[in-house]
Amino acid sequence: MQFLQKIVDDLLSKNQDLSQYHIILPGKRPIVFIKKILMDKDYNGLMPQVSTVEDMIKDIADRQPIQGIALWLFGFDVYKSIDPGEDFGSFLKWFPTLLKDWDDMLKFAEEDLHVLQWMLDEERIKNWGETLGDEDDNLRKKNLNFWRKMNVFLPLLKQKLNEKNFATSGMIHEAAKSSILKFAQQTNEKFVFCGFDAFTPIEELLVKSLLSWDKAICYFQADEYYINDTRQEAGKFLRSH
Repeated sequence: MQFLQKIVDDLLSKNQDLSQYHIILPGKRPIVFIKKILMDKDYNGLMPQVSTVEDMIKDIADRQPIQGIALWLFGFDVYKSIDPGEDFGSFLKWFPTLLKDWDDMLKFAEEDLHVLQWMLDEERIKNWGETLGDEDDNLRKKNLNFWRKMNVFLPLLKQKLNEKNFATSGMIHEAAKSSILKFAQQTNEKFVFCGFDAFTPIEELLVKSLLSWDKAICYFQADEYYINDTRQEAGKFLRSH
């Protein structure tokens, strides 16, 4: 709360009209605090726009987000073309976890297909020299077959989602990448990034692009102990920025 208070004070010292700023936060919860701070200060100007970085990337990507039950049903419909014998209950035992991992691949890896191929290759290596047998309950055989299917299923799922202009969280980051430089050049907004302690590669590209066009301000919260001591892993992110 005190950190946000200092940010608001600094912005007001620059300009009493905060409507020129678009404040970007890591999550939704601080949005409530920003509004409360402005109310406590009896700020009577136009309110600044306040968003999460995820919402900002969604707007840049211009894709329709899909998540939760809608995505599970969509994914199951696609998966039935690969394994018609699996029921929805069994599908739900692994798909939500896989989906989170896949989104992380899309956000942090250059190419998700490379990671999927690596997972499959790892399972193949584990099986070298092993007698798998024909039993369906053989764990290593199951893992190998699972990643074989995923190397078909996930690219097909992405294709089907793209056809409908739908996108998971990771796909939104992937789609935004090609539009960020153009967005940074053309936008007339002034963005204020507050309180981040980590960036995905796309978020980092977005912030650096806006900074290069003098269209962003960044406020970080940190302890000097972690910043100045290069042995401290906790300060690595801020030392690099």
